[in-house]
Amino acid sequence: MEIHDDVPASFPRDTMPSVVSGDQPNLCAVLLDGIYVTGQTDTARFERWLICGDLANELVPIVRKEGAAYPQHSNDRTLDRICSFVARKAGISLDELT
Repeated sequence: MEIHDDVPASFPRDTMPSVVSGDQPNLCAVLLDGIYVTGQTDTARFERWLICGDLANELVPIVRKEGAAYPQHSNDRTLDRICSFVARKAGISLDELT
């Protein structure tokens, strides 16, 4: 079993290749086992999954505090507010946060 096998199938995969601007647009690619690969590699996806897991653990007390401060809000509303804020500040996509 490889490390990236631990990533749940529901965790999003970034399928959009990166593009570098300039006079001639260039695609970003990674040389992997002698083949150029565009888009997200399994290793990069695993790293994103770890980052999101760490972030989720850090957010638990914040979400609990937010929920206690606004008991009139539903859990979904509280999570949506936190997710929107984090997505703007942390460079994490809403799909990853979900």
